[in-house]
Amino acid sequence: MTLDTSGIVALIDVKDENHGNCLRAMREDGGPYIVPAGILSEIAWILEARFAAEVEQAFLDDLRDGAYTLHWNQDDIQRIQVLIRKYGDLPLGFADAAVAACAERHNGRVLTTDFRHFSVLSRGEKGITALPEPAWDR
Repeated sequence: MTLDTSGIVALIDVKDENHGNCLRAMREDGGPYIVPAGILSEIAWILEARFAAEVEQAFLDDLRDGAYTLHWNQDDIQRIQVLIRKYGDLPLGFADAAVAACAERHNGRVLTTDFRHFSVLSRGEKGITALPEPAWDR
């Protein structure tokens, strides 16, 4: 399962309304849990802005210890460009396009709460599945 920044934040923040659903989706998936290298600075920025320094350190510890697999593939750049152009009206930015490109290489499942972007990608791109399903889809 490829992790989007919003999914990671929901997992960390027990007060997030999507925390339970994201935790359940992750447990049901069983892994591996893949973090695209292209979103690391976005994750760090949000963790630094919203939580104590220890939270960011704990995430980095998990990444270092193998709880998550860091992913980068040079070929993703071309796919990211294609997705940004194709979904320019959203607009789809680099981070979400990087998650989608990574997910396409790894079973297509994306842990996210960014239903605005990933519900469109789920419909428009073969093999992308946003998890957990938004409440209105259940």
